[in-house]
Amino acid sequence: MTRITDPPSLCAALQATLLTMLLSMFIAMPARCADASVDVVAKAIQKEGATKVKAVHLTYTHGTATDDYTLEEILPDRLHMIRTTAGHTLELIAVSPTTYTRWDGGAWTSSPMAKAAADMSAITGVLLQGMTLVKELPITIKAGKKQRNFSGNMAWTNHGSEHRGKLSISIASVSRLPISLAFTGTCSGAPCSFQQTFSYDPSIKIEAPAP
Repeated sequence: MTRITDPPSLCAALQATLLTMLLSMFIAMPARCADASVDVVAKAIQKEGATKVKAVHLTYTHGTATDDYTLEEILPDRLHMIRTTAGHTLELIAVSPTTYTRWDGGAWTSSPMAKAAADMSAITGVLLQGMTLVKELPITIKAGKKQRNFSGNMAWTNHGSEHRGKLSISIASVSRLPISLAFTGTCSGAPCSFQQTFSYDPSIKIEAPAP
């Protein structure tokens, strides 16, 4: 049976949220000027990165392939990720000092958990460089709560390939945390998009799998 592996993304997932994992790819971008709207977005992402308990759902499409991720994280060293791709499911649980993985509901394997500090200031700087023509849209209300909405262009290069498109983000007016994030554009010349939602339930628990 063919297994789909992605060690760089897997290691990044152990360090931070999927948002961080995506933004960490945005390298070698030309310097751009940040405006007030970009500052609001950057501060929201920085706050999300520092929030102790969070959950993320991400759907990423590149060409005809789609990856689906769900992730729960308890800082500083607990994470539960499920990734479905090409008809297979990878499940990962990280509880310091061990990472447990399994494919398609099979037997768990374990390995030492990689540790690396997430540099949120660097990630925020990447976002400031990559987003241009950012504007704030009208405030909306969902589930009785106000949210601020922003949209702009996003461009970056990865291993010499260009990626560019439109990025939108919704931020809770009261907590100032991200609620949703969406990107549509092209990656290495092929259509790509992702949709990501965030939640912050303090009751989330992550434990090592039963032996």
